Amino acid sequence: MEGVSNEITKKEWTDEERRELETKLDRELDDFIAGLRKRDAEVVPPDQLAEELTNHPFFLKKLPEDGSVPPLVDGLQQLKYSEHENTTEELALAHKDDGNQAFKVANYRLAVMSYTEGIAKKSTDKHINATLYNNRAAAHFRLKNYRSCYNDCKKALEMDPQYTKAIVRLADVCMELELFDECIAHCKVLEGVTGKAKEFREMTQKALKKKNEKSRNERKKIFQRKKVESAVSSVENAIKERGITMRNSELANVENPLMGGPVSGVHLEDGKLVWPVVLLYPEYSMTEVIQNFHEDSTFEEQLSEVFADRPEWDVERKYNLNSIRVYYEDDSKPHEVKIKSTLKSVITRKTYIVEAATPAFIIFVKDSSAERRFLDKD
Repeated sequence: MEGVSNEITKKEWTDEERRELETKLDRELDDFIAGLRKRDAEVVPPDQLAEELTNHPFFLKKLPEDGSVPPLVDGLQQLKYSEHENTTEELALAHKDDGNQAFKVANYRLAVMSYTEGIAKKSTDKHINATLYNNRAAAHFRLKNYRSCYNDCKKALEMDPQYTKAIVRLADVCMELELFDECIAHCKVLEGVTGKAKEFREMTQKALKKKNEKSRNERKKIFQRKKVESAVSSVENAIKERGITMRNSELANVENPLMGGPVSGVHLEDGKLVWPVVLLYPEYSMTEVIQNFHEDSTFEEQLSEVFADRPEWDVERKYNLNSIRVYYEDDSKPHEVKIKSTLKSVITRKTYIVEAATPAFIIFVKDSSAERRFLDKD
């Protein structure tokens, strides 16, 4: 076992003592596993069962903190893990047995570790190695490590191409990985060799059904993507026709930090552009979004709706249609927007740049200190 020092003096065991120890260990281990199963039925927490399992001498991975080696552990180590006392095949089988016992109590991670230790012994027996890979595949499957399960099934079949259990598990994991053609191929093989032809014909039908569903969903995705691409292309053409300057604006996947996430997006309605528009109120560090601002609609029309109900942040009730001025900034200076202007007439100006496919405008109360600071900064 890992962590058991070879420097500690160990008792020399006679053949008779080893046989007695083997019999005792078999009996104690059977009793221990039976007890775990009984406690599992009593709904003992899985972590507690796993801890008890790993603390049993049969599965112990490290010595007690004081470094002592209990006699039972010492004898078990020599019986099971000593490279001097055992062949590589015996060592591999010992770790396989560890893994099987861990698997029985649903400690699949410990099972994977044990089977991996067995594989690392590099036994020359292909059947043993195939079994270790197949068993590790089973543990990976229970952990939903489907790709690792798939790879281990393949390794098992490299060593034993007729290994029926590995083919069954490979068919199962191919279903989970949506490798439906491969799943069907394995089912065809299994129909003739397992005596369960009906079961694997049903599995074949299930795989065919899932394959058709996947193909149908993929076609839907392709259709939707093409539909989106066509819509985006139409919008892009409309923007170019109007001479609107865009920057950082990939219309198919736009995120605007001012809006805190994905934008519903500029789109066409009866050949007219409809935009999401951000309104900024620097005095209160607030933003507001007009989701659908028609290009032929005026700022007056849109803002009358915005201020129809007083914003909660306007505690002084200063903001209304008659008390405000609207601005935008280009790369050099601010520009005022008359509220009777349409959105189209503003964003088609040479000085206007649409960032992230979302026009943005700044609003101040007329002649306020906030407005003066904004104008004076340039």
